Amino acid sequence: MTEYKKVKEEFIPICLAYEILSKIEEPTYEQKLALEHAKKFLKLDVESAKKLMEELKGLGMRKLKPEFIVKIVDIMPEDIDELKTILAPAGVSFTREELNKILSIVSKYRK
Repeated sequence: MTEYKKVKEEFIPICLAYEILSKIEEPTYEQKLALEHAKKFLKLDVESAKKLMEELKGLGMRKLKPEFIVKIVDIMPEDIDELKTILAPAGVSFTREELNKILSIVSKYRK
């Protein structure tokens, strides 16, 4: 069994994972499965995802952590209920105004 050493941990959107995995010349079984999963749930290209993430960070909401920004980009919620479901594990509440700001930005990137 191959041992791996964790070098760094970073939250990345599915589109970036897809881009990274698709460049591997001889992927392992697990990498192939991850690539298929990423392809199936891909909603944005890398450039759009990065722009969306920057806009969401630009809101200045300290409680909107990087892992939730990535999930928002991956899922592209369409309504407040979907967004609340994504943000529920944050353990903090967001005002309706904050949720609407997030949805407004996300809707600009929806295909």
